[in-house]
Amino acid sequence: MLIGSDPLLYDRAFNDGDAHAVCGSVRRFHSNGVELEDGTKLPADVLVFATGWQQDFSFLSKDICELVAGDGYYRLYRQILPPSIQKIGFIGYASSFSCTVTSEIAAHWLSEHFLGSLKQPSVNRMQEEIDEVHRWSENYLPNRGTEGFIGPFICQYIDDLVGDLKLRKKRSNGFFIENFTAFRASRYAGLSEERRMARSTVRH
Repeated sequence: MLIGSDPLLYDRAFNDGDAHAVCGSVRRFHSNGVELEDGTKLPADVLVFATGWQQDFSFLSKDICELVAGDGYYRLYRQILPPSIQKIGFIGYASSFSCTVTSEIAAHWLSEHFLGSLKQPSVNRMQEEIDEVHRWSENYLPNRGTEGFIGPFICQYIDDLVGDLKLRKKRSNGFFIENFTAFRASRYAGLSEERRMARSTVRH
């Protein structure tokens, strides 16, 4: 089944029943597919070896883990900061189609938080927004599981982080270039210097 390069089509294919997931270990390969350990034979033209990953907080104490990963999903404001424990933060838990970019921008965001120059909402407001994002993701990313997967919504997510930092959301000259050209990490080149200048302006 060929569903194209649009990531939203993958979700649609699963949600509409045109595709389904099969869990199992491969016993052997055939000329037209694979055979699983339980004897199930799956026809396939292309095989992609993707091991995946599982995010967890097993390195935290039980009490902290319950605060961070309660209610069946991760309770992280902006997919970074636990509202009730703001002395720790997590980078890379907002997985996307460009994890290196989202992680770098999140690191800038968390750095400003630890420097004390990023004004945060109240704990209650953070918790409310986490719930709002979870409800939204149930509709638009229903297969994402407990993790903070943002998938194709990387631009909106980064706009939120950059907006919190009071830096420019629009990074290109012209409406067409900003909205219809390839999304590249290079548009955020110089973000460190922008942060430094913003802090300097606030001090003066």
